[in-house]
Amino acid sequence: MRWTLALLVVAGPAFADPALTRITLSQGGVGQSAPALERIELSDAEPDALAGYAANGQLDQALRASLQRLMAQRAELDRKQATLTTLQDRRTRIVTDQDRIRANLAAVPPQSELQRRYLAQMLARENDLAALQKQTDAAQSAVDQADAALKDAILNLKA
Repeated sequence: MRWTLALLVVAGPAFADPALTRITLSQGGVGQSAPALERIELSDAEPDALAGYAANGQLDQALRASLQRLMAQRAELDRKQATLTTLQDRRTRIVTDQDRIRANLAAVPPQSELQRRYLAQMLARENDLAALQKQTDAAQSAVDQADAALKDAILNLKA
């Protein structure tokens, strides 16, 4: 009785080049054949991996140039995603600060100077949130556009 199993194997730490390798299992042991198919997932590839593929001398110049363009688009997407993450983190800090102000408001006497101070801080935080929401919406739109452009470039990749 003989079974054939396909496994995804990473070729090395410096240049992660996934290759589909045939592994043959039998009662006598395990055998391995040369790569039967090479498969690269460009949609999830990190810029460093794309740079490695683009530097691969075995690929023709047109494909390497296309991969370099994809690398630039992926780096741009990552930059826009980092901006969005920074804005989202800022929002989280503001909401946490508002929770602190609410707790302080509950602990101070009504109509006191301290209550007025906390209410002014809460108003400032609300204004910050409103402005931040516009920035976050714009950043999310930029991420969505960059992601769509990268996916479109991958779908239309020509060597």
